Amino acid sequence: MAEHTILDVSFLGNMINLKLVPGSTAVIKRQIVEAFAEEIFSIIADDDSILLILKDEKNLQAILKVIKNW
Repeated sequence: MAEHTILDVSFLGNMINLKLVPGSTAVIKRQIVEAFAEEIFSIIADDDSILLILKDEKNLQAILKVIKNW
């Protein structure tokens, strides 16, 4: 499902911003939490975007790679 709902992925420092199809954030947020619970500091989500704040910037590229391949 994620490959059809993630429209854009960008990042800055230890943060990843996902632009999504409106109404799809709950499902994608759950996927992110299940896959990266140990690396996440916080997640802020609204109807069409998710801001993922990581505990450590060193994990950002690995997490981006996984999310982009969903």
